[in-house]
Amino acid sequence: MHRQPRHRYTGEEYVPAMFERLHNAYTDVASNIQQAREHNKSLIASSATPSNFKPGDLVFYFDPSIPPGVPTSRAGALVVSDDTLLRDPFYDGRPRRERAAVLLRLAPCWFRFGSLQMLAADGDEGSLRLLADFVCERYYPEASAREGGRRYSRLVEDVGRRTARLIAAWESVGFTHGVMNTDNMSLLGLTIDYGPFGFLDRYDPNFISNSSDSYGVYRFAHQARVGQWNICRLWEALMPVIPEEEHGHIERILQVYVQEYETHRAELLSRKLGLNRSTSAVKLVDRLLELMLAARADFTMTFRQLGDVSLEALEAGRVEGLWALQSLTAAEGWSDWLTDLRAETDRQGLSDAQRRATSAGANPRYILRNWLAHEAAEAAERGEFEPLRQLHTVISRPFTEQPAAEEAGYAKPPPDWACTLRVSCSS
Repeated sequence: MHRQPRHRYTGEEYVPAMFERLHNAYTDVASNIQQAREHNKSLIASSATPSNFKPGDLVFYFDPSIPPGVPTSRAGALVVSDDTLLRDPFYDGRPRRERAAVLLRLAPCWFRFGSLQMLAADGDEGSLRLLADFVCERYYPEASAREGGRRYSRLVEDVGRRTARLIAAWESVGFTHGVMNTDNMSLLGLTIDYGPFGFLDRYDPNFISNSSDSYGVYRFAHQARVGQWNICRLWEALMPVIPEEEHGHIERILQVYVQEYETHRAELLSRKLGLNRSTSAVKLVDRLLELMLAARADFTMTFRQLGDVSLEALEAGRVEGLWALQSLTAAEGWSDWLTDLRAETDRQGLSDAQRRATSAGANPRYILRNWLAHEAAEAAERGEFEPLRQLHTVISRPFTEQPAAEEAGYAKPPPDWACTLRVSCSS
């Protein structure tokens, strides 16, 4: 009888100084092991110990928080205990007791990069081959079709493609994962381990969602680089079963990763401007991001509001009520950028109505901002669940303007106190 491999994994943390190392001979990575935990079979996973009843547990139980199009695991159940844990939610030296909870999530497979690293570290080549074969045969038919050890190099390439597309999708909605250790990277290219994540408020490429990440290792703009580094670690784990004549293929695999990331990023970001993918459209996006950074403009609402009004209104400066755009209109280079946006729209043969329709379908109006999740969690702690229900309803339809959400201020500038919120792995 065929038995599914038991799930066991470890993880390795990104080390910037090691990034340039593309591939090495297989070495024992046991010294890099940070944690090893036993898990159930691949369809179900849950935290090994209770966590505090935090916003992520609450809102991700309902699971609409990541906008459509971003591959993700799904929530299956949330169990809240009467037991309490001591936590300092604002990291201000005023700890308080919060109820413990266990969030159970579902995915087709819970094997991670670290699952293979564990077996490599143990020197268990038989089990390493067994698990790699299982993943190939179940989830990667192109790799499975290859003979012998050649399938494993194709497996790394295909995992790299999915990982690159995942990170491009994260960035298109302003999502920062916060803890991209190899044990938190799915072999299926899914978003897993929702812990110290966060969505951008104002655009800041150096945004750090995890308050424990003192050096900004996993900052917003660094995620694609970390993903590439993690692919190197996956390759190293599989080197014992990859034919020696293919050991040099890692450089090509990393090139494929970069190309996949850049192509998917270009597609997604061009659509956010209502345009088809093109080199000039991507340049427009990158210039807009520079303007947003200088003006401290909101990431989500800037893109959304650019599609809410006509180019004619934008060119005339009619942006009353469009708070995210108001700071941009005074930015140096804004007028030139608008001129080039119109030129690109015309060059692609798009009407302004088409541009706006495409933009509306690519830019959520509502995202799970930390302050919204915090308020919903605080109300739930008091036994008031209506704010949570409303939040769930709203972000289940993130692209649709909703009167209740507008009245509650979901699309307004974040309150000043929102910047005091801190999230970490132990939040």
